[in-house]
Amino acid sequence: MMRVLQETKIAAFALVLILLLLGAAYIYLVQPALEEKESLSRQLEERRKVLSALEQRQAPKEDPAAAVRLAQVRRQIPELPYPELLLRELRMLELVAGVQMNYYGIQPGERPLSAEERSVPDMFGDAVYPVTVSVEFSGGYVQILRLLEEVETMERIWHVTAMTLRTEGTVGQVAVNVPNRQMRCQITFRTYYAPHLMQYFPQPLPIEHEESGNRTMPF
Repeated sequence: MMRVLQETKIAAFALVLILLLLGAAYIYLVQPALEEKESLSRQLEERRKVLSALEQRQAPKEDPAAAVRLAQVRRQIPELPYPELLLRELRMLELVAGVQMNYYGIQPGERPLSAEERSVPDMFGDAVYPVTVSVEFSGGYVQILRLLEEVETMERIWHVTAMTLRTEGTVGQVAVNVPNRQMRCQITFRTYYAPHLMQYFPQPLPIEHEESGNRTMPF
């Protein structure tokens, strides 16, 4: 009788343990996976909507919702490189960060991004061309951080692809109370344009000419 009771207790304990393990597996493994799947499904549906708007043959003015989505896409990835608009954004970065750039380099790409190079949503496929923007300036950590923070707020997509910092002047082995040491900073950004959008936007974006401010500015 005692043996049967003991075996029953062991079986009950094993059952409870299995149920606890199943519950823990659901909470820590299954539930996060389901939430991630739901999030990816929402993102995929949103991308399908944008892709549908890009691929539809009717003019955007015939579909107000499609026109709005296309306008949003155009603000992030316009149909032309628009170096003058990039120049205006660079001048804005100078003003906000409190630096003066010694060099601007804006180089539109002549071929679309490959799958390995692509860092924009895959829904754009091979229709996206890169624009490489290179800058050089001197500033402290505070100015450099402020500039990078401002880049993240731009409507047009900008990515940092390379960054180099060099200390200006002589640096001792021990630095005390130097919170904003001056650095020479070189940053390479990548932004994008999508020529196929020209079929929806025959009129180019309005451009106000901006002087270079005596910077070296090769296009």
